[in-house]
Amino acid sequence: MKIFRSLVVLAMVSSAGARAFQPPRPTSGPAEVAYALEMPQPSNHIFHAGVTIADLPPDGEFVDLIMPVWRPGRYVVLDFAGGVLGFEAADGAGKPLRWEKTDKSTWRVFTAGARELSARYRVYADEFDIRTRGLDAEHGFIDGTAVFMYCEEYRHLPVRLTVKPYPGWHVTTGLPGKNNVFTSPGYDDFVDRPLELGTQRDIEFTVRGVPHVLSIFGQAKWDTDSLIGDLSKIVEVTADFWGDMPYERYVFMVHLAPWAGGATEHFNSTIIGGRPSRVGTPDGYRGFLSTAAHEFFHTWNVKRLRPKGIVPYDYTRENYLKELWIAEGMTSYFDDLLMVRAGLTTAGHYVGRRASWVSSDRRRPGNAVQSLSESSFDAWIKYNRSSPHSYNTETDFYSKGSQVSFMLDMTIRRITENAHSLDEVMRLMYRRFPFSGPGYTVDDLQAVASEVAGADLSGFFRDYVHGTEPLPWEDMLSVAGIAVTPKDTAAGPWIGIETRESGGRTTVTRVVDGSPALGAGLNTGDELVAVDGEKADSADLKRIVDDSSPGDTLNITLFRDGMLREFGVTVSRSPVPDYTTTRTDNPTDLQKRTYEQWLGTPWEGPTGALMPDPAQRNFFMIVIDGIRFSEAFPLKDANLPRIWDDLRPAGTIFTNFRNEGRTVTCPGHASFLTGEYEDIRNDGSMYPSHPTIFEYFRSETGSPASSCYAIPGKKKLHMLAYSTDPSYGEAFGATYESPDEATDTATWSLLRTVMDRDHPRLVIVNFPSVDLTAHDSDWTGYLAAMRTADSLVYLLWTKIQSDSFYSGRTTMFVSSDHGRHEDAYGGFRNHGCPCEGCRHIIGFGVGPGFRPGAVVEDPVRQTDVQAAAAELLRISVPDRGARRLLTATP
Repeated sequence: MKIFRSLVVLAMVSSAGARAFQPPRPTSGPAEVAYALEMPQPSNHIFHAGVTIADLPPDGEFVDLIMPVWRPGRYVVLDFAGGVLGFEAADGAGKPLRWEKTDKSTWRVFTAGARELSARYRVYADEFDIRTRGLDAEHGFIDGTAVFMYCEEYRHLPVRLTVKPYPGWHVTTGLPGKNNVFTSPGYDDFVDRPLELGTQRDIEFTVRGVPHVLSIFGQAKWDTDSLIGDLSKIVEVTADFWGDMPYERYVFMVHLAPWAGGATEHFNSTIIGGRPSRVGTPDGYRGFLSTAAHEFFHTWNVKRLRPKGIVPYDYTRENYLKELWIAEGMTSYFDDLLMVRAGLTTAGHYVGRRASWVSSDRRRPGNAVQSLSESSFDAWIKYNRSSPHSYNTETDFYSKGSQVSFMLDMTIRRITENAHSLDEVMRLMYRRFPFSGPGYTVDDLQAVASEVAGADLSGFFRDYVHGTEPLPWEDMLSVAGIAVTPKDTAAGPWIGIETRESGGRTTVTRVVDGSPALGAGLNTGDELVAVDGEKADSADLKRIVDDSSPGDTLNITLFRDGMLREFGVTVSRSPVPDYTTTRTDNPTDLQKRTYEQWLGTPWEGPTGALMPDPAQRNFFMIVIDGIRFSEAFPLKDANLPRIWDDLRPAGTIFTNFRNEGRTVTCPGHASFLTGEYEDIRNDGSMYPSHPTIFEYFRSETGSPASSCYAIPGKKKLHMLAYSTDPSYGEAFGATYESPDEATDTATWSLLRTVMDRDHPRLVIVNFPSVDLTAHDSDWTGYLAAMRTADSLVYLLWTKIQSDSFYSGRTTMFVSSDHGRHEDAYGGFRNHGCPCEGCRHIIGFGVGPGFRPGAVVEDPVRQTDVQAAAAELLRISVPDRGARRLLTATP
């Protein structure tokens, strides 16, 4: 194979924005190291790389070329040398040079006095998912440590890279250069500026006069202009935090693909992965922005403010340090905090999420076993090489580091009465430990934090950084006026395992130390088959456990090592309850000031006060259970006289409103709330899989649980309160309350009480009597129940208009979860099939958003209600292709 010729340029090259420490240069010898890169056939996943060093000393015997064993930002040995193929070396005249391997990652080339060395090799690249090196027919990506060898004694020399892209492709990188020739002041800087190669879309934007680039591979359902605007806000708020912008250009690289996920920080860029179906949702988009905020914060914290243990990097082995909880965990603390300050997420959403901090910390047994400094030091062999037992024996320097950073912040704020904070500590660290210096230690952070606090914080670091003392959540959250309360008076039933669905199998992924499951002998890796003799998956297991009582024994059948086994697991109570975190009702002035300075937003009291914002909107969803359309609007005022005669002139009638999903109670009700036809059981044992309008509303507005209510006459509809979506769920669910009697009048009585007591803004009500009398084969009672429900709907609307909290700003929509079989009188008894009688249901809307006296004959669906409610409430929900239900501008 033909060897690369020299690519030498003798001039010293500087790199924009770099401040790397340069050791004294020798008076003679090489002036730079030249690299070359080609990709002649991307589909084979092979890069062709070369390195040339000229002006070698004439008395030199050999040069060691080293391939790094890890990449900065991922603290685990990856052994990139394993992907190197076909290494060759030659002198300046193209004469082959002898070489040998001296260890797994070092190629020793015997120069025998040659003044120039060129080495060429190929690299197999199929690791897009861990953001090291990847190449296929669509694009390529390179983290320099995974592709480019270096010589330790020439590591400080300037670098020149010449790239020959595949035809039609271009290069996006944070390296300065043009015409596919890029430069860098040294190897460390060079490999910390990755390359994207392909047909990616590069969009330039400017923040404070500094150019930035958004480079996107793949497609997602988002508005690029909005994304750039939001990234600009992240740049602004982070630059304000640190006080400078230490780069001359910054690149946000994005991979959008089904395999994509995670992110890595670099010197003046980041690479972020995301699944298109996920990042296009409101919560997924917010998560993407949070990741971008995290990686961008790293531009200062770890890329310039560096722990001593990685100054300089040693690419040949593990770099041990006790500060990863600062580099990563503290960055995790500030990323979401800056999202609030930038206005990209609400303070209410942020405060509500702190409950997960409390629960996750107190539930993890490993937090009492391993300290943060130990977790950081052992990241190479533990955190980044986790085992099934890691949860029980190790902590997590990301999440626990974030939590301890919060504790440190609140400790400083409490001691100084909010005059000082962790923000100042980090800015002072940034000034005192510059990029050109030797790096900092945990002791340095302790000293600076103590200085800012004006108090000795050695006890804090002893207990929470180097020790495993429990974190004082209630005490520390109260500093900012946040109350922590258990959700229930008694913790729920628990057996202590977690499972995951994959490939049609349900596998045990975690068995908690001290749990009933561990005591019974369950192991990680076991395949769940059945519970109490019935086939079960993760959802079934959760339902069965939730429905159990402490002391019950569950017979769990598993496959282990190909053998069928059965274990008796005795249910107990969870040792840690679920929590809620909310703003306290009666904050002190100091708590208010701390909250406002911490989050960068004004204090907001609990919502639901009797003096609403004039722009506020409320939404009531009234479900008359099981009413068949043929007995309703076609008969005008025969069975629904109040709706037809009194309310219809003020609102909109829908004559072709439909249930196109399962025509039974639980799925029918869920479709109103989720905007999806949920395929769930009809016994109340399954919650919707998609987030409800309740969860979107509370997440986006920060409203308490009392702002949303599910009030069903049928108790099995408790499942309307929240979904199983892990990003939302119970923490953002509605308050569920059901009357003792399953009657319309009892439901109405409870609804009135709730309205007077809590003034909820978003409500779903189920009037059950129509369906129940029909199932009893009582035709007369069926018709009478319609008239009762009709009168209660009218009374509700009258109450709404007489209450200053609701009047003029509340919309009510009346419908049914399903119809009934269409065959004359006999069909009214049941439902559940796709016949026209079961699918065709009533629809009536009144209040802001609905035009008085309008009639809509076009088909609309139950699943269109969520989008209409979101528009009225002025919140965001995913675009699920809903047809517009509103007939007027709200």
